[in-house]
Amino acid sequence: MSAAFFEGERPAARYLGHPTRSQCLDQLLQTPPKHLIYLTAQEIGRTNNKTGMTNLKQSQTSTHGCMTQLRADILDGLYPIGTRLPAERRLAERLGVNRVTIRSALGHLAGAGLLTVRQGAGYEVRDFHRQGGPHLIQEVASRSQQKGDFEDVVKDMLLVRRQLAAGLLERLHTRAPSNQSRLRILAAVERFEQAANDRADTERLAELDLEIVSNLIEATKSPVLSLCMNPIVAALSAFPSLRGAIYTNPSENVAGWKALCEWLLQPHEGTVEPIVKALWERDQQTLKRLFKTEKA
Repeated sequence: MSAAFFEGERPAARYLGHPTRSQCLDQLLQTPPKHLIYLTAQEIGRTNNKTGMTNLKQSQTSTHGCMTQLRADILDGLYPIGTRLPAERRLAERLGVNRVTIRSALGHLAGAGLLTVRQGAGYEVRDFHRQGGPHLIQEVASRSQQKGDFEDVVKDMLLVRRQLAAGLLERLHTRAPSNQSRLRILAAVERFEQAANDRADTERLAELDLEIVSNLIEATKSPVLSLCMNPIVAALSAFPSLRGAIYTNPSENVAGWKALCEWLLQPHEGTVEPIVKALWERDQQTLKRLFKTEKA
């Protein structure tokens, strides 16, 4: 049975006498649950066609759109830390959606650490600098492009990536990867090399680069490293100008990955520092290419 609210064999929308979607949903929120029962998925499909209610895919899209807009508003300071958001009805009117969609979007933002829900007081903006997580990095980087501090954010992302890379190598040294893991990493590197030889665009190179990193993380069998590293590498791959700077000379990337594959055959703690230093040197080249181009 599907969990949509209807009464008897008649759709609640028709029974409550509210022809519009937003009016119907507002009334449903006020209707005691004991008066509502479930209909089958087939009945719900027919009812949705008659009342014009949004289907699941559309609803998810609306929720994501609201969540994206409200997250940007919070990160931009439109709703400062410690302040309450406007009432759900006002937010719904502003964004042109119903209250159910707004409520779902607010719930996601609360789960992401951007909002606190206070009984009877609505939603309050949390200090995301202290209580947020890595999932916000890409959005923060995107907003920094407009604020003029993109260079500082990119430097920090590269710094965090190097530190996580050091931790990843240390883990692979203490727990040597299986032969299967090595083969998967090598195959991913070969795919990257082939794409580089074929002069693939930076988006494709970033996709294959991420595949190598994913295989490396999987080889560590560490959920912590995975949850920390994934948002960083995804954010670094999200900006075309940054991708262009990282993959200006793909042959250099290939050489670096091949050297790492050699290291994986006999992981040695004493060689971790030189690898991280080489990564630092490549990061400096990336920064020069990126911001020399942007300033020019």
